[in-house]
Amino acid sequence: MNRADRWLSVGSVVGVGIWVVLGWIVMDSDLQGVQEALTSWGIAGLALVPLLLMPAIAFFADEPGNGEAVAWADDDQPSRQCGGACGGCGG
Repeated sequence: MNRADRWLSVGSVVGVGIWVVLGWIVMDSDLQGVQEALTSWGIAGLALVPLLLMPAIAFFADEPGNGEAVAWADDDQPSRQCGGACGGCGG
């Protein structure tokens, strides 16, 4: 399991945990005070956190492994024939 997979697993567990806790707060009548303190907008906002967290984790934890091609390194290779326009090629 690489680093990205571990972060995605942790993020999934955190997301499910948030939804379980929010469901418990909404369904349990003994927690009416907590529900009123959070308000419906607060509960809705907290329910969206896992949906925003997972793409962020996937974006920042993604890293190339051993032997994998790096897409961003292959896109715009510098030209070897700059025709004297750049200062470093001496053309």
